[in-house]
Amino acid sequence: MRIRISGMLACVLMCSNLGSQAVSLSNFNVESILSIQEDSFMPNADTEVSAGARFAPAASVLLEAAFTLEISDMADFLHPLPEYREPGNFYFDGASLQFPRRSETGASWGVFTGFFDDPSSDSLLKRELKTSVSPPEFRAMPAGSVFDPDPVIAGNGLVFWGVPGDGSLALAGYGYWNSLLGSDTALTWDVRASRTDVFFTYNMYGGFLAEMATGVPYLRAGFTGLFSSEQGNSLFIEGILKDYAPGSKKRIDRNIHVLFEPRIQLRPADIALSFFYSPLEEENTNYIGGNLLIGFGDLKKNRMRGGMSVLASIDPNNPGTISPFSFSLTPFYAVAKGDFAIESAAVIHPLSFDEWRSAVQLQLRVKAVY
Repeated sequence: MRIRISGMLACVLMCSNLGSQAVSLSNFNVESILSIQEDSFMPNADTEVSAGARFAPAASVLLEAAFTLEISDMADFLHPLPEYREPGNFYFDGASLQFPRRSETGASWGVFTGFFDDPSSDSLLKRELKTSVSPPEFRAMPAGSVFDPDPVIAGNGLVFWGVPGDGSLALAGYGYWNSLLGSDTALTWDVRASRTDVFFTYNMYGGFLAEMATGVPYLRAGFTGLFSSEQGNSLFIEGILKDYAPGSKKRIDRNIHVLFEPRIQLRPADIALSFFYSPLEEENTNYIGGNLLIGFGDLKKNRMRGGMSVLASIDPNNPGTISPFSFSLTPFYAVAKGDFAIESAAVIHPLSFDEWRSAVQLQLRVKAVY
């Protein structure tokens, strides 16, 4: 049995204003996984703590930084005897210095190091167009998270963004170096566009990565869109190409992620039926699958949400092989209390009951909601 306890406090915990200055701890995440290893009956707690801070000395200047602390065994980390105590690993995730424009026209710009953004996310939509596209809910479940393509913008670089025209389109450009030297040096250039209309909102990006030693270009691109209707029904689509070198011997399908998800409102229930094609780099194979999520309630409106998520997938090359991703049931329930939500889920693998340690996974998450 594996128990996952995750606390996600994505909120502003501290804010002070001194004239034009403002400091805030804007992101604080704690995630601990308690598991029983295959060769042991003793549980092990693997914990990750991440935090992000912001400093705005003026309206047109913003400094952000993020850090992560990883603790492989919480019991050893907190051991009362120093000789048995095991330290954690502290990582610098990234930082950026941004200069947002102060008027509706013109461009904003910034410099960054480390992780900066996910180009497939709705971050540009939120920042510039004040709207959002909700990602597939099943990917937030432990069973579905492995099928998240998770493209990143990371390295040492420069970013420009703005909203030209009538204010319904946001554009951004990124150029960055991967922070490595010698034969591992690579440069990446990306462009990105986000737009919102009455019934259609999308985010798209494209670019290429060039290895300086070989000169080989790797293409990368992505599209995320949401069609909506007056009845509340919607259709989410996603297609992502991750770092593919044209003319290489590697099959292009090893780099393509595709997802198609109708979302139907039946009030008080809602249904999301997902169909996806996703490669898993760890297994060097592709999976075709589907997920049915039936939910009820809304954390913001009803202060609660619950339901069931059913995931099934196969490896087309080995359709008879049973894997942790073959079939799972995930009942979930969440309730909001004040500015926080407590979410729980139980991931059940019916095809793995012969190994009880991996047949059930429990998840508890605490996060801020505003």
